[in-house]
Amino acid sequence: MNKQKLRAWLIRIARNPQQSFQIFVAGVFLFSVGVGAILYAEHRLAPSVSRELFATLGMIIAGSGVLVTLSGYLRLCAGRFLTLFFGD
Repeated sequence: MNKQKLRAWLIRIARNPQQSFQIFVAGVFLFSVGVGAILYAEHRLAPSVSRELFATLGMIIAGSGVLVTLSGYLRLCAGRFLTLFFGD
């Protein structure tokens, strides 16, 4: 990827910081729901297959939340990357 294409891509994703923050917050919410499901399964459900399935679902949700949060955070940092690497 050449410098101009990288710059254009960073400008495109840094254009709307409110949307990036919303993505970040949605990821934090997903992560929290996933961890809550894991904790609920650990402390409230009797040992069974359904408990393990519930905890696995919580892990999948929490993992998705981490990826969405990371995506939002990188979008928020795009403006800083522009300043650091391109001097804009």
